[in-house]
Amino acid sequence: MLDWILGIFGEIFIDQKTMAIFSMLFGAGIVLFADRAEAKGGNHSD
Repeated sequence: MLDWILGIFGEIFIDQKTMAIFSMLFGAGIVLFADRAEAKGGNHSD
């Protein structure tokens, strides 16, 4: 029973938090990549 409780606790508070952090870092990386491409004149989507 304790193992099950700790597993649920870890899933909710640790795994989901790290997933959110990595998602934000991925989004920030995409924004930086797009900004640098635009600054170099590589944005041809207009």
